[in-house]
Amino acid sequence: MKISISEYDWVGANDDFSNGMAVADGLGVFGREGMYAATWWPIKDEPWGRAAFNVYRNYDGAGSKVGDTGLAVTSSDKVNASTYAMRDASGKLYVIVINKTAGALNTHVTLTGAGAVSSAHAYRLSGSSQSMVDGGVISVSGGAFDYAAPAMSMTTIVIQ
Repeated sequence: MKISISEYDWVGANDDFSNGMAVADGLGVFGREGMYAATWWPIKDEPWGRAAFNVYRNYDGAGSKVGDTGLAVTSSDKVNASTYAMRDASGKLYVIVINKTAGALNTHVTLTGAGAVSSAHAYRLSGSSQSMVDGGVISVSGGAFDYAAPAMSMTTIVIQ
C-alpha cells in the first residue's frame, strides 16, 4: 500500500526559521517512512518553508539533490537532533542533521551501510539566511563522524 498526503502546510501564521525546521523535519520523516507522495500547499508566501526544501533539493545552490533510498542512521542526541540518511543511485551518501536547540550541539552520527568512506562535506542553513552555505569538510571513519551542529540549524552532509 502506498501512502500519500494530498495537501499540507506546517508553517501557519508565522514564517520563521523554526517553522522551516518543522518542514525539513517532516520531509525527513516522509522519506524515512516511505511516503509515496506529499503535496506542500502553502497558504501564503513562506520563504523559510521553501528554504527547508533546499536542504534536500538544492543543498549546494546548483540544484544537487539528496538520494532517494533511505538508510539507517543514529545520533547520540535523539532528543535535540533529528537525523535522516539516504543513498543515491551512484552510491553517494547523505545525512541530514537538524539541531533544534538554541545552542551549538555536538553529536556523534553513525550511518549503517556506509562502507569505506573517509570524508564528507557539509552544507548548512541557519536562521541568519534563507540560503544554504558551505559548512566545510568533515572526517568520517567507519561510517561514523562527530558533528558540531550550529544552533538552530539544518545541515546536509554529503559523504564521499
